[in-house]
Amino acid sequence: MTKLRVRQFEPEDFATIELYEEDKKNRELFPMEDLAIRNKAEGPALTVVDPENRIVVVCGIRQMWRGVGNLWTIFSPLAKKYVMTRKVLQVALGSVCKTHGFKRVQISIDVGLKEVITLLERLEFKRECTMRRYGRNGQDYFLYSLILEKQEEENGFSMC
Repeated sequence: MTKLRVRQFEPEDFATIELYEEDKKNRELFPMEDLAIRNKAEGPALTVVDPENRIVVVCGIRQMWRGVGNLWTIFSPLAKKYVMTRKVLQVALGSVCKTHGFKRVQISIDVGLKEVITLLERLEFKRECTMRRYGRNGQDYFLYSLILEKQEEENGFSMC
């Protein structure tokens, strides 16, 4: 079985990750270098690499406010090659969320990224809505969330 390794995200990882076609289009629209630097500065971030040191996934969580984070990810097509991608991400993101006190993590994702959406759903993210014409090119996005700790109201009604 092939081992994947998790390390700290570095901004140059954006330049070396192999991209899906949809992500290549997005990269043309805005400077990824600026985004990479901002992502590293605004919250915990990690990179998953394969045994040949090729980047499989880069991701991180920007804190929106206490307990709520916005997940950002870039998946390489290599992610579908490695069966353990989901498990590695589940453990790594779980650790990050626990360490930083996130109760809710959300992500907006281009509806065209079917394989990434499948992976998010396997990570137990739930689709909340469709954000029509949300993308830079007017494409639709889905909003997904993961609730990490169920909180009940005083009347016993569960919000999650």
